[in-house]
Amino acid sequence: MLFGVLAADRIRLNDRERFLFGCILPDAYVGPENRRTAHFIRPVHDTDLLYFDFHGFRDRFSGQVMTDDLYLGYYAHLVTDAFYRHYIFNEIDLRDRIPQRSMQILHRDYGILNGYITKKYRLPAGIEVPAGFENEAVNGLTVFDAGRITRAYLEDMTRQCEGTAEFLTGDMLDVFTERYAYRLADELRAVRGGHSVLNTADYRYPGHKR
Repeated sequence: MLFGVLAADRIRLNDRERFLFGCILPDAYVGPENRRTAHFIRPVHDTDLLYFDFHGFRDRFSGQVMTDDLYLGYYAHLVTDAFYRHYIFNEIDLRDRIPQRSMQILHRDYGILNGYITKKYRLPAGIEVPAGFENEAVNGLTVFDAGRITRAYLEDMTRQCEGTAEFLTGDMLDVFTERYAYRLADELRAVRGGHSVLNTADYRYPGHKR
């Protein structure tokens, strides 16, 4: 959501609320087996690398991405996830410090830093499910529980996680934001114009070891 808010302040939108809902929608998948489907995660042939196929989403919903802010927000989430994995695994090289490359540890760190992020970047207190969402074409990807993800977002904004982050720090997140927020905005302007300035191959990241 952080990058969604920053992007919304930097690009022209028709419906900001619809865009922000799209930014959290990929995480509304039902069942862990559907995570990769919802996030367009693909393997790189004959390696242990993965990538977010955000171009695949754009190709499937090309008309909507260019005109509908919900789909542009969904696309923004996929691109941001690609940036994030690249940053933590390839730039600051956390791959060998995290047991079995578990994202759960990083999610816990992110939860602990939620208060810092919410206060500094003034994230919205809540997100609403758009009327008629059940009829959206994006539901053809997988089953989404839109109510659950909006409730989870509200809980994240109000919950104070205790403890000390193991790997991430506020400074790391600030560097990530400074480095990639404008890059996301540039990409969203590009896809609204029918092209892309990013290459998915540049954002490959290591999956679990075989």
